[in-house]
Amino acid sequence: MARKENGRAEYNKPDDGYLSPTNLPSYSKLHTENRWDEYNKPNDATSDGYLSAKNLPSYSELYTENRGPEQYLDETCLWAYDNFAKYFVHKNVLPSNRELHTACRHLGRRSATFSNICRMICKQVVGTAEDIADVWASYRMEDCHLDGTISIVFVVMTTTDTPRNIHLKDYKYHLVSQNTFSNESEIVRARELSDETHAISTKHNTLEELRKCIAHHADDLLERHSNINVIVPSLKKSKGYYSDNHSIIDEPCIALYVPLKGCIPIHEDPFPQELDGYKVDVLEGKFETYEGGPNEFHEHLKMGLAIHAKILDSNKHLLGGTLGGFVNHPVYKMCGITCAHVLCSSEEMNFIKYCGIKDGLDKPVFQPVNDESAPFGRVVMAVYKSGDESSSGMEAALFRIEERHPEDGSFPIAFNDIQAGFDENRPLTYNSGVVCEASSISPRTEVFKYGMTTGITRGSFALQGAVVRKERNEGNRHSFGYSLKDQLVVLQIGMEPFAEPGHSGALVLIEGDHHDSVAIGIVEGGIKGRVFVTPICDILRAFGCSDLEMYKFNNSNNGSLSTDSGVDVDDSEAMDVNN
Repeated sequence: MARKENGRAEYNKPDDGYLSPTNLPSYSKLHTENRWDEYNKPNDATSDGYLSAKNLPSYSELYTENRGPEQYLDETCLWAYDNFAKYFVHKNVLPSNRELHTACRHLGRRSATFSNICRMICKQVVGTAEDIADVWASYRMEDCHLDGTISIVFVVMTTTDTPRNIHLKDYKYHLVSQNTFSNESEIVRARELSDETHAISTKHNTLEELRKCIAHHADDLLERHSNINVIVPSLKKSKGYYSDNHSIIDEPCIALYVPLKGCIPIHEDPFPQELDGYKVDVLEGKFETYEGGPNEFHEHLKMGLAIHAKILDSNKHLLGGTLGGFVNHPVYKMCGITCAHVLCSSEEMNFIKYCGIKDGLDKPVFQPVNDESAPFGRVVMAVYKSGDESSSGMEAALFRIEERHPEDGSFPIAFNDIQAGFDENRPLTYNSGVVCEASSISPRTEVFKYGMTTGITRGSFALQGAVVRKERNEGNRHSFGYSLKDQLVVLQIGMEPFAEPGHSGALVLIEGDHHDSVAIGIVEGGIKGRVFVTPICDILRAFGCSDLEMYKFNNSNNGSLSTDSGVDVDDSEAMDVNN
């Protein structure tokens, strides 16, 4: 209880963590003689950010007369003062939950000092268990109060699905597996697949406006909101998923994918409600690239084989990807293409990102993915572009074939070729080298690809205009983070995923004439139910292949595509698709 003595309220609670006449720390406790010189450097009160005789608040500032009990308890908490808070962070002293919220109110949730407080707490939470992958401070819109105060929640991402209790102070936690997401996006995907091609084609102008809107706002959105993984245009919007009245409505919108819906990073603002008149929808998902996967040796190279360049993951395992396709380069002659992240290390990728395009990498490429495999070629060029409103982003590598040259445009034998619509009389092939401009593909055109783990998989082309972001690993200063604009979206058909780990760089095709195929792009990565594809024509242009075609094999049968493929071929360099 508080009592009045000489006009001053006295709060003598030994365990409440707040100041009182009997528990105010002396300066000698805050700064012992042995450590005073470390902080009391001439003119460094603001440069080093720690306490000194010049910037310590006085007792009169900490403890004044005529204050009400609530104001007293709040403002006399040491964590309300920037310099004391900096000192405690330096000493790795954790605040209580009450002190944390006091610091937030007084220092501001966007301040550097409060960010350091949250970072210190997150680091200690990560250290409480081996299966904690990430921790970040957040707040929820429903917990925002009229006076501007918020309720802080620490989001704990785990590598396992087993919930645990965290016994670190009295903070509020939200525990979730890093690979567990709500089913909301899957419901949206099912409704998207139910749309007829004709119904989507009539909305061509709307889809183009959505694509341009995303490209225009993507940089600002990614800069302001660190939790965005993917931005995609959509003709379906989810409403009230966590209520009893959940519905999917026909409304053009911009969908933002985040790892956890409802929790806003502490230093950021909520997402905008709309962009250029289009509503914003928020769904759960995480963008991943597709490194890794099994493979076997082939005497003659084929599209779809697993390849590597001796890049290791954090567990010292070889990272591999897929040989996408072959090109006849004007300088390097027969070459292969794949994603740059398959063949380039993070350090190399950062350099490529800085340069835009890099020649002369001259590093060996191996097949299959094991420590004993021998090189068959060398990386000669790599490119990175984030993209803009008029061109697609990409990160791709070109490697010269020096040994084990391919004999034809065939793929390895697939265990599920019959189920996928192919057989020995009509195998999956790509001999023609014909490519297709992304802007010419009709919505709901069926696409397919080969993967070493999945065999032949089929998907449905949805839309163009997605933005994807791969976050850098904060624990590795050399790790590579990037974003790519104007990617193609392929929806999973049925229960089997369209792409899996090991499929980065895989060539994505549509049906052509004479039992042959037409290339539209290479697999970049994906989230559950959706795979993002970089348009092949943009990659060829970046590599200087002005004729816009892949490698033509001698047994190719050229001609127009069948009328049910969703495309028509003319005599232009790249095939156009009539909507």
